[in-house]
Amino acid sequence: MRPSVLWTAVLALACGSTAPAPDDLKLVQDLSMLAHARPAAPDDAARAAAALADGRLDVESYVDLLLDSDRLGASAKSVVLHPGSVVKAGQPVPRVVMRHFEDEGTRIYTVGKRCTLAESETVHPWWYRGDTIQVCPHAHRPEVRTTDDGRMCGATTMLPGGEEGCGCGPRLMWCARDTDHRDQLLRSLRDEIHDTIAYVVNTDLPLEQLFLMNATVRDRSVESLYRRAAVAEGADPAILDAKGFRKTPRLAPRDELVEGQHAGILTSAGLAFTSDALRGVMREYYDFLWCARTSSSGVTTERVLGLGVVDLRVGDGWQQLASMDICTDCHARLDYGMQFFRGYPSSTMGVDFRASNALSGSGPLYGAHIGDPRGVDQLSPQGFARIVLTQPEFGACMAQKVTDHVLGDRASADDRDAVLLAFQDEHTYKAMMRTALLRYADHARDPALAASAAPAKRPARPGLLAPSDSADTGPDPHAVELDLELAQAVDNHCAHCHDGIDNVDLTGPRLPRATVNLMLEQVAFGSMPLGSSTFDADERTAFVDAAVDVLWADPEARAEARAFFQAGQRAHTAHAFQPASAAVRASVDPGAPLYIRSMQSTVPPAERTYSPGMSASMGLVALDACRDAGHTGSALADCVRTASDPARVISGGVE
Repeated sequence: MRPSVLWTAVLALACGSTAPAPDDLKLVQDLSMLAHARPAAPDDAARAAAALADGRLDVESYVDLLLDSDRLGASAKSVVLHPGSVVKAGQPVPRVVMRHFEDEGTRIYTVGKRCTLAESETVHPWWYRGDTIQVCPHAHRPEVRTTDDGRMCGATTMLPGGEEGCGCGPRLMWCARDTDHRDQLLRSLRDEIHDTIAYVVNTDLPLEQLFLMNATVRDRSVESLYRRAAVAEGADPAILDAKGFRKTPRLAPRDELVEGQHAGILTSAGLAFTSDALRGVMREYYDFLWCARTSSSGVTTERVLGLGVVDLRVGDGWQQLASMDICTDCHARLDYGMQFFRGYPSSTMGVDFRASNALSGSGPLYGAHIGDPRGVDQLSPQGFARIVLTQPEFGACMAQKVTDHVLGDRASADDRDAVLLAFQDEHTYKAMMRTALLRYADHARDPALAASAAPAKRPARPGLLAPSDSADTGPDPHAVELDLELAQAVDNHCAHCHDGIDNVDLTGPRLPRATVNLMLEQVAFGSMPLGSSTFDADERTAFVDAAVDVLWADPEARAEARAFFQAGQRAHTAHAFQPASAAVRASVDPGAPLYIRSMQSTVPPAERTYSPGMSASMGLVALDACRDAGHTGSALADCVRTASDPARVISGGVE
């Protein structure tokens, strides 16, 4: 159902209704921003809120209307792919942009030096289906494709334009026509990823298909980039015409040079080269699929030198690296995962799939470490996906992303369990979003539930570190005795990294008071523990309670400490930057462009608060919108003040 149909349904229910209550209007807009990354039009929101207020529309029906809109798929990309970068400029988009000059009234294209018209060659470039252009010979060189050491033209070390070596290649496929052409290619690569996510979400396919299916939604430019790999290995350059594709993207399968080459958006032209090297790409993939972060905790110069090796990152040494004590927690999954993607080279070696580099046969994949095998499958991206997508981490990660996006730090353990159960039942984005949005509405409409889940606003941090407050009665006033519960938690989640080698020793029954206090802060606010040992919400709560009991003896001091460390002295939860900025701009001009690029977009969901940075950003967005609307002087100031009202971007009520 498209947005216009959605609001037609709302209008049919809300015709003739009275003015909506502010709380209902806020709920309608919050749900719209969470589902569609933009607010509803003011009149539509008012009618929907009024219908909610008088009972002609219930929250469940309104959420279903939001989920039936195409805008759900358009906004899902920021949830599914967060965190992580998408499409690194220059990979695999040609890094070299051609320039042109005139000779004897004819335009000639070149890279580097010029030539005469008589010296130029007639070339049919890949970006034109019918026209030809004149190109200087050194900028063409269609016969040069690879070097003796295996580097491919187009790689960062083999760029076109030198006196010898690579030119732009067959049909100039390793060069862009101009900067506008290059920018368009980057947009097309991003659109392939975003439009494919939208297709899977809007058609309510299982989320696994996003990372498993062969087909993607793409235009002619992206299809030509896929075909470039076949031409680089000897195929007819005529295939770069990409017949059957247009500027308008469409869903289509991808040809494979080897069996299992493609696995959903993991092998999209934009994601397969998100890093300069394959290990970095794998790091991004595990972030997308398992929410698995890498960690260097416990890795010191002393320990690395103690391994007695020089370089295990290249050649066959990766197997030893993946099994070593301080390396296995990350390198077991990264390096064994790399073997499934060996056809995708480092950008120093090439920016196209290399069928000759792809491995044959089958291989294993590991999880947390070398002692955590997860399966064996064909050594291809498809084989990797088949293993990774059947692991419990995948569903847990998708549910975590949706829960964090919608509920943020308001999410209770029950909320997280409910969203995960929705995934386990249906495996779809819509099912998870429906559960999360309904629970958001429950929090908004039930003050008692909201108070128990939402972080409280505390006036100040408790300064309760004086030895006289200590629960410890031992001879050392600067150390505390860990009780059994806290000692077990430290041993299970902390001591395997912090065992003294990194200058922090968390082993033993007694620890310095300052260390326990720092440990409490790091755990309470989510900075520790890192990697696969991360606490769930209940474990974190229990850890904080135990640490508070160890650090403070006075009941009043303990209560104050719990109020701070459990509830958190945090700002109001805010919407993500894009929907927030859309709400600010739309309040000035509903027809204004709503997408703005900003580093604020990278803030993780759990840290999206109405911070000073968010406040300043919204003020700048409002200033820009108000100036575009023609306001000046005092009218400009009034416009900015109104548009940047914190209530527009804070998720939920404002105290």
